[in-house]
Amino acid sequence: MAGPILYVAEVDYGPEHRAVFEAWYANRHAPDLLRFGSRTVSSYRPKVGGLAVFNVYQLADSGVFKTERYKSINPRDAYGADVRATSAGRKRYQTLYLERAVLPAPSADDGAAIDADWISVARFALPESEESAAVKWAGELQRELASHGAKRVRYATRIPETVGAGSDRPRCILFTEWPTEPPAAADLIALLHKRFGAALADAEPFVGWRRYPWPDDKALLALK
Repeated sequence: MAGPILYVAEVDYGPEHRAVFEAWYANRHAPDLLRFGSRTVSSYRPKVGGLAVFNVYQLADSGVFKTERYKSINPRDAYGADVRATSAGRKRYQTLYLERAVLPAPSADDGAAIDADWISVARFALPESEESAAVKWAGELQRELASHGAKRVRYATRIPETVGAGSDRPRCILFTEWPTEPPAAADLIALLHKRFGAALADAEPFVGWRRYPWPDDKALLALK
């Protein structure tokens, strides 16, 4: 499916495996994904919700997962199997979304590339009959969150294609980008409930800070 596509890969592992995962991710996996065609590669650690790691990628088309270049990544990666073994038996989600709204709109300078030290995310379900209302509200939300310092708001919905472990995450996602930790006034779940009320279901939050590439704020590297 033609994009823009957001690909979110979540993995759980014990804290004793964190250093091994991060070394492999930065030095092998992220470069592989950039070579196969991902526009951006970002990895976030959780402060609220989620698994041990929240990785997000921007793709032009979900068809890249059917290419020989993508299929060759794991067979050529001599380190990946050992790293993935550290998360054996734990939760893993790989979810593909089509972006429905990106605000502010992409510019010639940044192309709406994900580049934020912090993200705040809400996964949730809404009836498809609410789709146009959700897209319109994303614009209103962006203006509200910008007053608190947000850089960008994205609204996206899942697509039929699957990759890897697949996913049972809800249909919709709000993905907001921040230069610093989001304030309490930017609680996405509370804002969703206020706007959509009983139509909202399965809402779950994630707030995290960037581990790859290294954050602009050096102090974040000291967080555990």
